[in-house]
Amino acid sequence: GENKVYILNAKGAVQRTIDLNALKAPLKADRIHGVKMLANGNVLIGTGYGACLVEVDSKDQVVWSLNPADIPDVNLKYVGGFQVKENGNMVVAAYDSSYPLFEVNREKEIIWKLERSEESDIKKPTNVVLLGDDIEGFAANY
Repeated sequence: GENKVYILNAKGAVQRTIDLNALKAPLKADRIHGVKMLANGNVLIGTGYGACLVEVDSKDQVVWSLNPADIPDVNLKYVGGFQVKENGNMVVAAYDSSYPLFEVNREKEIIWKLERSEESDIKKPTNVVLLGDDIEGFAANY
């Protein structure tokens, strides 16, 4: 509820705190859900009900973000867990949105999206884990 990310060292001591309330960016954070340290040292954060995905550099500057206005057809209301694919695209669990799972690239283009429906087993996911490389095949056949 503090909208902070705590990065710990190997001994469990706080090494860094990212306070999303203090970031200078057009974003909201409300119940941060997903966090990933990227290979470039930046941190990617899913802001929960803030409905944003933000990348923060080592100086706590937002270097990339995705918000509801960037992808209006998704009706993004929640960004939970996510996975970053080898090509840099992100597969996002969007709990309370019109599309509970979608893939987006760095240019903010939707690659695919899974529509919520009564027939679908996937209703309101808060997290996603990719177990293989054929996520496109999954999305096309689901």
